[in-house]
This record gives sequence, structure tokens and C-alpha cells, in this order.
Amino acid sequence: MRPPRPFSLATTPLPRTFAAALLVLGTFSACGNDGVRPPEGRLNFPTAAALSLEASPRFIYVANSNFDLRYNKGSIQTYNLEVFADAVLECTDRDPEDCVIIDPSVPSLDADARVPPIEANVLVSEVLTGSYADGVTLSPSGARLYTVIRSDGNLTTVDVDPATGALSCGGEGQPHICTEAFRAGDDDAAALRDINLPPDPVDVVSGSLTDFGRGADEGDYVFVTHRGGQASLFIDDNTEGSRPTLIHSVGGLAPELVSVAFEPRSQLFWLTSGGEPRLSRVGVAIDGLTQDLERSFLFNAGDLRVSDVDTGDASTGDTRDVVFDPREDVERAYVLSRRPEALFFANLRGSGDLDIAQVVEVGDGPSRVTIHDFEVDGEPRWLLFVSCFESRDLYVIDADNGRLLGTVGGLSGPFEVLPDPSRERVYVVDFRSSVVRAVDLSAMLACISGEPSSGELMRECAPRLLGMIGQPRPVMELL
Repeated sequence: MRPPRPFSLATTPLPRTFAAALLVLGTFSACGNDGVRPPEGRLNFPTAAALSLEASPRFIYVANSNFDLRYNKGSIQTYNLEVFADAVLECTDRDPEDCVIIDPSVPSLDADARVPPIEANVLVSEVLTGSYADGVTLSPSGARLYTVIRSDGNLTTVDVDPATGALSCGGEGQPHICTEAFRAGDDDAAALRDINLPPDPVDVVSGSLTDFGRGADEGDYVFVTHRGGQASLFIDDNTEGSRPTLIHSVGGLAPELVSVAFEPRSQLFWLTSGGEPRLSRVGVAIDGLTQDLERSFLFNAGDLRVSDVDTGDASTGDTRDVVFDPREDVERAYVLSRRPEALFFANLRGSGDLDIAQVVEVGDGPSRVTIHDFEVDGEPRWLLFVSCFESRDLYVIDADNGRLLGTVGGLSGPFEVLPDPSRERVYVVDFRSSVVRAVDLSAMLACISGEPSSGELMRECAPRLLGMIGQPRPVMELL
């Protein structure tokens, strides 16, 4: 089965399934049919996630896309990772596929399951959103979640209580439906400048305005990419009851945009493209005369062409994700590609061509890459994690030498990957099975200190699946 196509799991070309799904969604609206409300606490084709900001994260926030339109809404849920960690301890004698953790409030999908799920109070909070969430980012304070919803065509904001993980977006009770005020940015300032939000948002990243030399008290930026080759800038002053304000949009970028990341050295956003062999870069300029944030604008900072690698066709390309090495003395980007299926180690210098220093082969359908340090022998060891949707596995790669340290098989549709060094594990959002899986890295990290001499780490050193949040609901065909 190919990866589902309404969002950035695969983006070339704009899928017929997405158009059909939106037609169904529009039919519900036009006929006044409210549809079926999603059952509480059930993961439903999750596409994006974020961890809370503590050194040992207490919560994971998961966006459910409602990809198959079984229900009339998508959702965002908070799960308690401390409760999950305790519940996993009950799985000592279970196969990882049988280590299923569900909240007592969530009915089992299989009452006659060979091994019943373990009930634990993992579900903290839930709100209902539009369908087809395609990106989640947490504000620097941890008090707001921003997500782009493709059926809404706009930015959704959800307030978060960092102490409890509770979510709110204008409604009452739990779960409540996000009100219209939370499902769109404030575009009054942009309208005065004849600026409109482009359609089809696909990814979002946020950060403090201190990244651009402004005061921390002035708020945060929210940067959104749109599939058709545009990007938009919102500013959120973080005052109670405020909405992010649309400031500017820019077009003419690479087509079939997929993901975005901020590079702090150059203060540029890098945007990956599923349509052409190039990455777009976008900068932010603040009006130098008035210093008025509402007069800020985005500018096209030039493309980086993907060259000197075999993409199969000089006119096509397919990059999926990009992250930057956070170490001050390492000026390197890691670009995940599907043509070829590889991770590029690229130097941060110059313009025109992406300066690729090393190419590391990965599995089929690479989708997301992330980087984080884990302690090995008292020192930080920087690891890259690559999810491969079609080959259904996770690759762990040494960021210093590109060496493959291990792979994790037995997944269904791995997508988002979130490292948790404090627990020596990573969490993998599994789209195809509608679960969040935990992967234990402790054995691998112990073996790294011994540095096995050849090939992939020994089998006994390999990362291993621990268990999962949610009961698997695998599918073979979508729409």
C-alpha cells in the first residue's frame, strides 16, 4: 500500500483521494448533516505530535487527522507519559504487539482479544478540530499548540495548561469542539495590505521573536507553509484571548511543499519540496523605519538545488524533511529525500546548490527525520531518527559519521518521531495502525559505548518495541 495522500505523507501529485474526501466533507456541510462524532479518546489516523517541554516530558500531544472521514471531526489529545511508562512495566511477559495501553474511558475495539489491553489513565484531555491536521508545533512557553488543518485551510490554536496538559479552544466540557475564533488567525492587519492567506496549509513551526532580535515580551512567530508553493507569517502576542495575527504571505516557492524548519544561524526557514529537486528558503524582514511588527514581511531568500545525486529525473525531486544540527560548532543540515531514498548530510554554506557531503541510504518511503542527543558514557551522542513509511521501519543513524546504528521493524505506518532521552526511548506516531508506539533504546545505547566493530549493531543491541498507546486498528486500503 502506498502512503496516504491527503497530506504530506506523500505529496506528488495532489491526490484524487483528498479531493474526494473534501467533496464528502462538503456534502456533509451542505446537507446539514452533522455526521458521527468521534468516540472519546480514540486515536484515528494520527499525523503529528509534540512533547511537552520538561527535561523528562510529562505529556505527548497528538493530532488525529480523521483521514478516512469516518467521523465529522479530527482531534488533538494529551496523553500522560509518566502513566504510560508505569503501565508498560506490566508488559514484562508480553509481546510488544500485545502491550496495548488504553484509557479506562475508551471501549476496547476487540472484546475477545487474545490478550486484553492494559487499562491506565493515560488520556488527559481532548479537543475536536477540523479534519486533516497536517502539522503541530508547541509554542516556546509550552502554553499553546498550533496546528494546520487542511479542511479548514487555516491555522488552529489550542491553549495548553503546561502543568496539567489540559487543552482548551473556546468550547465547554471535555472534549469540546474548537470554536471558529480558534480555527482561524486574525487577518485584519493583513487585509489592510491586501494580503490573503493561501489555501492548503501543510506544515507549521513556531518560535520566539527573539530569533529576529525582538524582545521576548513581544511574543512568538508562527510560520506556515502551503502546498502550492507559498508561506505565511503569523505573530502571536500571547495575551489572553488573542489570536495569532496574519502578517504576510509570499509565493513563488518550490511546488508541492512538504515540511519546514528554521535555521537559526542564517535566520532562514528551509522548505522541502515533493515536486522539484530544490529546497526553498524564506526570510523575515521587519520594517526598519517604523519597527512595527505588523509591517513585517517574508522574502524569498533563494533556492538550494539538489544536484550531484541521482533523483531519477533531472526535472523532479522529492525531499521530505529537514533538521539542523544544534551544536554551535557543527554547521550541517540533514535533508531527507525520496529521490533517492536517502538522508543527505549537507554543509551550511553558499547558495545555488545544496552542498551534500554524505549520502546515507534509508528504507522505502522516508517521511520524517529528527535529531537529539542521548547520554553515552557521560557524554552526549547525537543520533538521527528516520521513519520510513513504506518499508515500515525506523532507522537510527550516528550524526557524526552517518553510520547506521540500528533499525526497528514491525511497524505499520511510522511517521512522526519524538525522542525522549530521559527515558532512553523514542515515540513513533504510527499512522496506519492509529497508535503511538514506544521504542526502547537502552540496549543500543549500552552497546554504543562498546562500539561493535562491523556493520549494524549486534541483534541484542538493537532498539526494541516496548508497547503502544491506543489499540491498533490496521487498514489495508484507504478511501
